[in-house]
Amino acid sequence: MKKSFISGYKLNEKFQLPQWSVLVISIVIALTTSASIYRLNRWTEQSNYAQVLLVKMAEQLSKINALEWEAIALKKFSSEEQEELTEIREEIEFIFSELKKIDRQNNQLNYIANLYEQYDTAINQEIEFIQANQIEKAIAIDREIVDPIYDYMSEEITTLGEIYLLK
Repeated sequence: MKKSFISGYKLNEKFQLPQWSVLVISIVIALTTSASIYRLNRWTEQSNYAQVLLVKMAEQLSKINALEWEAIALKKFSSEEQEELTEIREEIEFIFSELKKIDRQNNQLNYIANLYEQYDTAINQEIEFIQANQIEKAIAIDREIVDPIYDYMSEEITTLGEIYLLK
């Protein structure tokens, strides 16, 4: 038999790994698989949580929409309604903070946050006009600014929810 360049091994002999190395390789594969499954489960949980948060956000925005329509219809915005609006705004801020914990770099989420800031500013203007009994101006702001932003924001929230569903 010829000796190979690697001393101690003959060319026609099969190379065999030591038995302990098979065990080590098996453990490494098992750990890698477990880590991958853990990451997938964690992402699925986060994705589901994000979807729930987006549904809650849409619900809170609908509450604001109902409040401002009621204020226009009644031609007043009471302190109770102001308290309710404050609570809704706090809930929306909480939702945004939770969503950013999940997916801080999401451009669409940041875009929705910017839309919300515009919407909130327009709502404040509308309320000021209602409180000043300038109902026609409040209706104009609602029609020209508030409602279009609300509709667009709702579409963006739905789209983002679908994206999280597919992830």
